Amino acid sequence: MRILGFSSGPFQTNCYIIVDDATKRACLIDAGMGTHKIVTGVLEEEDLSLEAIFLTHGHIDHTRDAATFRVPVFIHEADAFMLDHGRGLSASTLQLFDAASMAAVSELRTFSADGGVGVPGFNFEVTHAPGHSPGSVLYRMGDVVFSGDVVFAGSVGRTDLPYSDPEAMKASLRGPVWAIDDGTSLLPGHGPSTTMKHERVTNPFLLEARKQ
Repeated sequence: MRILGFSSGPFQTNCYIIVDDATKRACLIDAGMGTHKIVTGVLEEEDLSLEAIFLTHGHIDHTRDAATFRVPVFIHEADAFMLDHGRGLSASTLQLFDAASMAAVSELRTFSADGGVGVPGFNFEVTHAPGHSPGSVLYRMGDVVFSGDVVFAGSVGRTDLPYSDPEAMKASLRGPVWAIDDGTSLLPGHGPSTTMKHERVTNPFLLEARKQ
């Protein structure tokens, strides 16, 4: 598998194209504003078929273009309501992302339990990690975890947003995030990539949560 990362939209959201060169198939982790043009260009240039989109959570900076691809879109059921024109964020943010013209996802796939999720050729181990949003998740594929806005290099996702929960975030950091093995690369929803080994000893938010 090959991972192509790029940033898109007003909040510079990280999105990731995962490519299986043997089958010429691809899937997408998150679909921020402007993603459609970028991803379509890659698909055409490399003659790839997009099979599915996997959303790390429901905030509009990660979901704005999801419906434009007409492929199955996977999201935790607790965040599915946010796909309705970006519900769950401020009016100014929704205006910035032109939420009023956001199309509805036609092939929505929700899940609730931890475990496997995927489509043929692309399978993830998904772990619920609420706090930043009710339905935030971690997607693991091999030695890589796509961490969305749960954990970043040196930081974690905000918990002062509508539907955020600071206590749930602390529990997620103490539990599923801390349980990630040191040999894992973390590809977050914003900022640079990192490793769990590095975050375990340097991330102040993660270390503070472990004390509580």
